[in-house]
Amino acid sequence: MPSGYVAYRGTFPISAVPDVSELNDVIAWLGPKCHFVQYPLRQDEMLNQVAVFRSPPFDAGNPEWGGPEELDEAFAGCSDAVKRVLPYLWRDRHWQMADRNPTENWIEGRIVFLGDAAHPPL
Repeated sequence: MPSGYVAYRGTFPISAVPDVSELNDVIAWLGPKCHFVQYPLRQDEMLNQVAVFRSPPFDAGNPEWGGPEELDEAFAGCSDAVKRVLPYLWRDRHWQMADRNPTENWIEGRIVFLGDAAHPPL
């Protein structure tokens, strides 16, 4: 079932993104109904970023929700460090995140669900 949360990602060469050339750890900014995460990939050559936020149009019952204009609105009040790197997210695709009720059994015969296979993205 739709959760009302949306995720945007972006992976770019670290050298192309401002103020992150020395990033060598996971950094997360947490706010009300949103969070933003950055971390290096490929031996610090690439930067992966993920922005997740709650969609007001979803809450209002609008069937069209999660667009790029909402991304900018969701992070407009964030720190300058976050606002500087928002353009380095892919704006041509986003993921409307879903949720489900917990499963009581993760095992059936010789099959066991582990890790990301065992839960929805939320």
